[in-house]
Amino acid sequence: MEPRRVPFIARPVFYHSYDDSNHPEPCQTQQELHRAMQAAIRSCPPHGDWTEQDLAMPAYSSLTGTEASQTLHNQPIYGYNPSCQDRSNPVFVFNPRANFNMNSTSNTQPCVKCGKPAENVCKNCCDVAGFDNICSTECNVADWDRHKHVCKLLNARRTTYRVGEILQEVFYVYRKKMFDTPICSIEKKQHFNYERVYIEEAGCYKPMLKDIDHLHPFPEHLFVDNEAGEEYKQALLVHLASPVFVTWMHEMLVYFLTDFGFGMSEQSVVPTQRRDLVSVDIQGKVGRSVYNHYIYVITLKDGHGVYAFDLCGATYGFDQSVDDYDNYQKFRGRPNLPASNYGSADSMRAKTLASLGMSNGTGALARLNHYVGGNLVGDTRKWEREYGTNVADLLQLPRYKFELRKDELVHYLSYMIQRHIDEVGSFSNGDKSGKGGFKLNPDSKSFCEK
Repeated sequence: MEPRRVPFIARPVFYHSYDDSNHPEPCQTQQELHRAMQAAIRSCPPHGDWTEQDLAMPAYSSLTGTEASQTLHNQPIYGYNPSCQDRSNPVFVFNPRANFNMNSTSNTQPCVKCGKPAENVCKNCCDVAGFDNICSTECNVADWDRHKHVCKLLNARRTTYRVGEILQEVFYVYRKKMFDTPICSIEKKQHFNYERVYIEEAGCYKPMLKDIDHLHPFPEHLFVDNEAGEEYKQALLVHLASPVFVTWMHEMLVYFLTDFGFGMSEQSVVPTQRRDLVSVDIQGKVGRSVYNHYIYVITLKDGHGVYAFDLCGATYGFDQSVDDYDNYQKFRGRPNLPASNYGSADSMRAKTLASLGMSNGTGALARLNHYVGGNLVGDTRKWEREYGTNVADLLQLPRYKFELRKDELVHYLSYMIQRHIDEVGSFSNGDKSGKGGFKLNPDSKSFCEK
């Protein structure tokens, strides 16, 4: 499974990392703790039984059942604090000793009802920015008529951000397995007030007889194994990939947001650059640094907000996959063309589908993405059946369970993506045309077309 890297502010904690030996090493940061919790899942096969009884909870219990567990009574076991630049990122806090109705956090704030110091928060909206603190059940009941409207809004926001988390990781995995450019070197330089990364393309000497020949291994060896290296990996994975995102991840967006989404449109923007990547071909010609960048604009039901989904922002130095659309326009990218409805004649999907019959590299990659990307929703449904968790329930789980199930889903889809790529290879071996011989999937539908 692909490693999950998220921006943490490292803070000292008193937990111990999970270890099969009798002498676990001390865990110095929450980031290390999270990695230790996920290690057991990553080591299992994609179809392993990861129920709470068999794996997840024993690993969790091993982490918390150390000599330091006496210090955990009033501390959250898992926390995520965004940097100050990520204004709309949610803040997640989970306490395993919280009661059923309210979660207790170590973040004491005035009670929204009476003003007394309060640590309890509503379990349905506690892990998104803007939640209310409440001091007691009495205040919770008294404030419910007001809070229930806020709760629905915050829950919709939390769900939207969680969808972005899942699909971002799925897209990184997808792009890594469907990488289509041979790279021989990467060089970083300062360019005005931001970083510029030069990507030197390697010559490809193998004959392109089949569609599958247009895929190349991702150059892992060019990156250092640390957080900075992971950032540049992600930037390279999604370099020039926004058309792939808006064309082939649409079905997944519709499937995950079916209970919350009202409408969606494809939007071209001129991105703000904190960083950019520039391709250098084998003749030494330097490519453009700015291209049209495509995102989805999602309008939620019941006036719960309008959000920008951008799974390719890492190219320009932005890690957030979801942002309030007004905020996105101010800080990340301004629209430069009218919005397009999904599947309309001027949409990116329509242009991509028109290239399916081409006998060049563009047509080959379109056919590969059409087959592999077109199976993502079906594979997600298979995961739901095999693991007994549907997507709607996954999005509402407590934070630590959500993290575990999300990693299971991403690991499962990683396995299935590779399986479909192998299928294309086997189809192509018996197809002299090189187009694979596989059947194309029918066009998907949007929220308004279901």
